[in-house]
Amino acid sequence: QPLSIQELSREVCISKYHFTRLFKDIYGVSPYQFLKTVRIEKAKELLAKDYSIQEISDKIGFAESNSFINAFKACTNAYPTEFRNTISKNE
Repeated sequence: QPLSIQELSREVCISKYHFTRLFKDIYGVSPYQFLKTVRIEKAKELLAKDYSIQEISDKIGFAESNSFINAFKACTNAYPTEFRNTISKNE
């Protein structure tokens, strides 16, 4: 499901700016970066299975597969298909 800082901050009854500052103080990264990292880790799990790139993109909450591909490359220095091929070779 899509998450927004606004929704999360409303849940804990503080402003989105205060929420972002507190989150970064506690976890060392912004809420957006944290969520992106969680999504990429889940994508790695799904790449080991038989899901298409589009299915993985949808399952982890990216609006478009190109956004997912670019985010994955930025975080892992490999495209999802390259990562999948590496997993296949190691098994």
